[in-house]
Amino acid sequence: MVKSAINNFYWNLPSKKAHNASKLIEYLYQKLIISISDIIEPLEMSKPTANSLVKEFESRGILKEVTGYQKNKLFVFEKYLDIYSQN
Repeated sequence: MVKSAINNFYWNLPSKKAHNASKLIEYLYQKLIISISDIIEPLEMSKPTANSLVKEFESRGILKEVTGYQKNKLFVFEKYLDIYSQN
């Protein structure tokens, strides 16, 4: 379920963005809750790139913002977390 949603996501991205999306997905499997600042250094991307990518993931339902804040937002890899919550 999660893999098919993510695979469909990749098909609709330009190659550079798909590469960054792949790096973010790998990171999310290690850390289910992230902030923008969490991913900038380990994924070697700028803040605007990180923001854009997280917004894209959020718009496609891969990430969900959970704080409701304008700044210092936290995002959850909800679909993956849901699988483990059901067990």
